[in-house]
Amino acid sequence: MKITFSLLPLLLICGFANAQLQQVATSNLVWNGVTTSSDGRIFVNFPKIEGGKGMSVGEVLKDGKIIPYPNEDWNNWQPGEDVNEKFVRTNSIRIVNGQLWIVDTGTPSMGQNPLSGNALKLVSIDIKTNTIQQIIPLTGLAKPSTFIDDH
Repeated sequence: MKITFSLLPLLLICGFANAQLQQVATSNLVWNGVTTSSDGRIFVNFPKIEGGKGMSVGEVLKDGKIIPYPNEDWNNWQPGEDVNEKFVRTNSIRIVNGQLWIVDTGTPSMGQNPLSGNALKLVSIDIKTNTIQQIIPLTGLAKPSTFIDDH
């Protein structure tokens, strides 16, 4: 399945109903979230619904290429590896005051319990410096079968 991100909702909200749609990126993977910064940067997250491998959070570049964000290391978790400074399975992303907030469910695939350690967490990244600002463990706040969402 190919997912295409368009500017239609933004254009309608801003009153540009007669504007032309512009495709900015496509993907063969499901995106569970898309957020944009005030300077036009676009960030996406891939929920790995069936425990798939690959990128969890990416930035869409001007040419439409999607690169791991904030870096490849945060996006290359494998079963059995440390979960503290890696995305296990992201569920949502939002930008608030220049910080990209990421919800990591800490679950290897849909329907599983979060892994031990700090797999279940909120991660804040300063999008100006592309550096991790906070890692907030949620393990102590949730029961083993809890699924943390952004709603």
